[in-house]
Amino acid sequence: MKRFLLPAGAFVPALVLTACGAGSLPASQVTKLGGPSTMRMSARTLAVMREELAARKATPLLRRFVPPAGARPVRAAPRPVLRSKPSPTVAEVAGPHRFFVVARPLPTVEAAVVAHPPNGFSAREAGESLSPPMRLVVMSPRPGADPTHFLTVTMLGLRGRTFLRVDADVVWTYPRSAGERLPAGIREISIRTPRTSATVTASAEVAAVVRWFDALPVVPPGVAQSCPLTVDDVVFSFRAADGKTLATAQAPEGPASYCNAIGFSIGGRRQSPALEDASRNVGVSFVGRVQRLIGARLIASRR
Repeated sequence: MKRFLLPAGAFVPALVLTACGAGSLPASQVTKLGGPSTMRMSARTLAVMREELAARKATPLLRRFVPPAGARPVRAAPRPVLRSKPSPTVAEVAGPHRFFVVARPLPTVEAAVVAHPPNGFSAREAGESLSPPMRLVVMSPRPGADPTHFLTVTMLGLRGRTFLRVDADVVWTYPRSAGERLPAGIREISIRTPRTSATVTASAEVAAVVRWFDALPVVPPGVAQSCPLTVDDVVFSFRAADGKTLATAQAPEGPASYCNAIGFSIGGRRQSPALEDASRNVGVSFVGRVQRLIGARLIASRR
C-alpha cells in the first residue's frame, strides 16, 4: 500500500500538495466504492478494492507524461535517491511509476519537464537538494479536472545525465467500518472545553453533528510518525433521550490529523483507528463546523 508520508531528512521542505491527500478531499472527490454490496465487506477488503481501482485509473495517467527530448526508459535508477518518492502529507495513493534517463544536465531537463505538463495539468517546481543535485516537480490537475489525479517527477543529476522517476498517483480513502458509526438514538450532545460548555438539543443540529462525525475519515492503519505532544481540547458526549451516554469523542480545536486525531468510544469501548478532518489542509476543523452551527464559542481566540 503506497502512502504519501514525509520521511525524516526528505529533501522537499518547500513542497505543499494543497489539493492532495486523503485528509484534504471530501469523500465525493476521492476514489471510492459504495452501494449495498460493499457495505457488508470488511474495511480491509474494501480498502484493497479501492486501492486496485485507483491503480487502474493511474495507469493511463502515467502514459500521458511527456518525457523530455532524448529521454529513454530504464528499468531502475540509482539508489537510494530514486527508490521512492517523498511527499509531505499522509494520504492513501495508488499508481505505477517509470524511470527515464536523459543525456542532458539537470537544469535543462527540469525546465523541459515544467514546460510540458499533460493537458489539464499545471507543473511547478516543488523542492530541491544541492547534494546530491535533485529536483522535484509536481503536476497538479487544473480546475475542472479530476482533483485526485497527480503526477510527480523526481530528478537526479549525475555526471552530466539526469535520471527521472515519474509517479502517477490517484488518491483514495481508507474505508471506515460500519461498526465505527455513532449509534442510533442520539438526542442530545454535550460539549465541554477547558473554558466553556454547551448542550445541543435541537434535532436538526444534533442530526448535522452526527452526520458530520460519521463522515470523518479514519487515520489509515500503519501510519507511524513522531509527532509533537498534543492535548484533546474538546470533549463530546452523545446521549440518548434518557440521558444515557452512547458515545464520547475527544477532538482538537484545530483540524485533526494523524498527529492530533479525534479519538472516540462507543458504548464505553475505545475505537481504533482514530479519525481525522477531511478538510484539514484548508484549515477547517470538525469543532469549527460545530461552533458555527450552534453559535457557541468552542475555539479559543488566537491573537
